[in-house]
Amino acid sequence: MLKEIVARYLASADMNVVMRLLAEVSQYDRYQASQGINAAADLLAGVAYDIGLTTVRIDRFIADGTPRWWTFKAPTAWTPTVARLSAVLDDEAVFELDLARQPFSLATYSKPTPSDGLAVRFEILREDTPQETLAGAIVLVSKELFRSADLVDRLVSAKAEGFVTDGPCCDTMDGEGAPGRIELGAEAPLFGFSVTSNRLSELRAAVRRGATARVQIDIDRRAPMPVVHAILDGDGESEVLLTAHLCHPRPGANDNASGVAAILGVADAHIRGRRDGTARSQGRLRFQWGPEFLGTVAQLHASLEHNAHPLPSSVINLDMVGEDQQICACPFVLERSPDTIPSRLNDVAEEVVGAVFEATGNYPGVWRSAPFLGYSDHAMYVDPKIARPAIQLCHYPDRFNHSAADTIDKVSVVEMTRATVAAAAIAEIMTDIGERPFAMGHSTVRATGDVAQAAGVDGSGGQGTRALTAVWPGPLNLRAMTEALPSHRRTRLLHAIRADKYNLALLFNLAIRSDGRRTRAAVVQSVSNAMRRPVDPAQAEELINCLLESGWIREI
Repeated sequence: MLKEIVARYLASADMNVVMRLLAEVSQYDRYQASQGINAAADLLAGVAYDIGLTTVRIDRFIADGTPRWWTFKAPTAWTPTVARLSAVLDDEAVFELDLARQPFSLATYSKPTPSDGLAVRFEILREDTPQETLAGAIVLVSKELFRSADLVDRLVSAKAEGFVTDGPCCDTMDGEGAPGRIELGAEAPLFGFSVTSNRLSELRAAVRRGATARVQIDIDRRAPMPVVHAILDGDGESEVLLTAHLCHPRPGANDNASGVAAILGVADAHIRGRRDGTARSQGRLRFQWGPEFLGTVAQLHASLEHNAHPLPSSVINLDMVGEDQQICACPFVLERSPDTIPSRLNDVAEEVVGAVFEATGNYPGVWRSAPFLGYSDHAMYVDPKIARPAIQLCHYPDRFNHSAADTIDKVSVVEMTRATVAAAAIAEIMTDIGERPFAMGHSTVRATGDVAQAAGVDGSGGQGTRALTAVWPGPLNLRAMTEALPSHRRTRLLHAIRADKYNLALLFNLAIRSDGRRTRAAVVQSVSNAMRRPVDPAQAEELINCLLESGWIREI
């Protein structure tokens, strides 16, 4: 039966619709509350209506940076309409940089300049550069110095106007490189430009010859934060939510125009199946596109605090699903829902993805199942107060991620097909089986709670006498948790996460397992089992102490 479902969606998925939408979305700079993301939302809603989703709406939220959803703040409206930097020598521009021509070249939330621009000097940063020489300058920062956790704080303290760096520069196959993403704080008192290493060397040479800077940055602060919804009604009690974040600077083809378009493809395939009578399931499907995390949290707040709509039975998140594996050097990944929430979803998803790759075996590419990491929107649903099983289809690590090299030529139609078909089939099965057993190719689906128990997780508390318990409001907000830390602890945590993002996954997993029944030792053991490898005790101790000092968990 499962192979028949997969074959049906392989035959019915219209990848022309999917790829056309992907290309159109990738043309917009989709900052979380910008004119670009609103234009992309309008485009998406129109396409959703055209394919037959009649219940389509866009919710637009005020983007003023204030706390709005538990501990989460609304984004700050920010649309750069002009962003140009020149190095001038003898009244001639010897170096020019323009966001209109070079995506990712302006740091998100950079401050604007006066309307007529700014003429200042450059300063090349060295380890021994006195702070006072940076005041009022645009500072050139090497990749090595940019990696310092307190670099931006140092520049702010020195009252620098801004900086230019190749810090996040991405290597590309042509050797030229591509600018990478820089994100400043929403109220940053400076601006930043991201360039390739070759361009930074070019600019540094001009500065050594005496070049000075001219900068113009204009910012539009009127845009709201949009979230697009669409519903495909059904007769069953179960509802599957399919979600993909709409934000990111252009092109963002794989991250995440790919997920946005694939979900639209899922909706289109289900509509076609219902029209021609081939779809077996008539369950309810909800589709959601918005800014990463914040769009999801806004909708959860509406569900939990205002009863706007019920919570879904299960969640499928699509984030970076189109990567050409041979170019991007990353497999197709099914990130499992954590074992804290008993569900059939993990096993259904693994069987489906396996069947999809078997059916498309003539094309290159591999897939793997991975533990829950929580780097995207699905993490909001597995919070203990919400407790909805949530998986993610994705690719990682993509070597072009968060850079101007994330272009449509890195997207594989085959991978897009695999993601669209897998999500469509998983959604159909999950709306159909509910809590009933479902015979699969290799086994009968079981609850993930059984897996955790078989792995030896001690739910009763384990060693010691004091248990860890979660006390944060709303879904877990690790950014707010970090901001609540004493400055020395916050700096150490941010440095650890910057050095290895896996620390962020450990932090999330430690937090959601602090259920009032497990001691420190039992929480760490539970995470080790879930992550399929032992957690270093000292590393775990440091992260748990962060959670305790922030006030997000406590010992009882």
